[in-house]
Order: sequence, then structure tokens, then C-alpha cells
Amino acid sequence: MQDLRTHVYLIRALTNMHPGSGDNDYGIVDKLVQRDPTSGAPTIHTSGIKGALRQYFADQFGEDGHNHSFVTTIFGSKPQSSDFKQGEVRFISADLLTIPVINEGTVGGPYLLVHDETILERWEQKVSVFQGKDWSLNGNKSQLGKPNSERFQRRYQELPVIARNYLDNGESKNLWYEEIVPRESIFGFILQGPESILEDIAKGNSEQGAIGIDGKVVQLGANATVGYGYCLFTKIA
Repeated sequence: MQDLRTHVYLIRALTNMHPGSGDNDYGIVDKLVQRDPTSGAPTIHTSGIKGALRQYFADQFGEDGHNHSFVTTIFGSKPQSSDFKQGEVRFISADLLTIPVINEGTVGGPYLLVHDETILERWEQKVSVFQGKDWSLNGNKSQLGKPNSERFQRRYQELPVIARNYLDNGESKNLWYEEIVPRESIFGFILQGPESILEDIAKGNSEQGAIGIDGKVVQLGANATVGYGYCLFTKIA
């Protein structure tokens, strides 16, 4: 593999998200979201991001998109492929940086974005380690709202729960409850790989007919058919 470079993205949820953990709390909530085992904050695991981005690019190449050379170079061959190839890009799980809370004041609209300064500092340190040099959010920090550690933590600890129902000819057949990460939440995400390939992911590759993800909407997590998980990817470094 060539020398690794690092690209940094913000992922803004345009619609509610359910990056499912596959777990339940054996109580009211049947489906929980993925959480960071250290902080307890919502996260998007590497496998979920890699799978979603692979599907995004594979969709551009038709029925055999998952086996297209552009896709296999980035993500590797499909499991159980007779011609196994390892992908050339490393995907780092996404960390929650900011979350919307109901605005209790009279100025600023119906909601506010809040963050925890300590969490932002630690994420900057994380990026610095991967970059191999000091790194800061700088001007991008303005997108992450206002510091309010208490409201940030309380919000992610008590995520909204939505009732879902399966109807058969108007009759309820299955009612369940699932956690969601509310729209307008923002995650930080890191990619590592050869610079030329990272640029192809960001900007696309006209020779191969691929459209990059920078400034584009990618669906993450479950329930795409009911509008969940549509996210804007923005490269910031």
C-alpha cells in the first residue's frame, strides 16, 4: 500500500437516523442505536459506513457494481469472492460531535445545536494522531453549535424513541419501538488511504464514471424506504 493520507469529513443527518446495534433494552425499546463503548454516545460503526459508501458507488455502475474495479480498489472484493482483493482504504468509525436540542429561549429558532468542548477536543486529538500532526476544527467549529455539555450529554443519553408499525390491510400486525439519532446531528468521520484514491472518493473519477461523496447525500443505517438516514458528507480536511 502507498503512503497513507487522511481525509476528514463531517456527516450531517438530514433525516432521522437509525444506525442499529441489533440490541434491545428488554423493556420498551426494541431496537437501539449503536453507541461508543467508552462514552456511551451514539456512533456509526465502521462496517455501517463502509457498507453504505460501497453501495453508493456500486449503484453508479449497475448490476455488477460491487465487482467494478473502482469499487473493489476502495473496498475490496465481496466476501467469498473467488478472486479475493483487499481494499486500499481504511474506514474509521464516526463520532457524534453535535446534536440538536429544543430551544428553550425566544431567539434562534425551534432548536439549537449543542456540543461538548471536551468531546470536540478529544476528536481533534484523534484526527491529529491519524494526520501525524496537530489538527483543529478551526472555522468548521461554527457548524457545531454552542457548547453546553449538560444538554449535549442528556440529549444523547435519552434519544427519541419512535413507534413503528406493520399494517396488513389496515390491521396492525407488528408494533415496535426504536431509538433514533435526530436529524441535524453531526458526526466526524476519518478515511485513510493513498491520496489519489481518497481524492476519487471525495471528488469522483470521470474516467470511470464515478461521482464522489463530498457535498453529496448518502444513506446510512436502516429504514431507507421510510426516509431514515439520508446524510450530507462534507470534506473538511
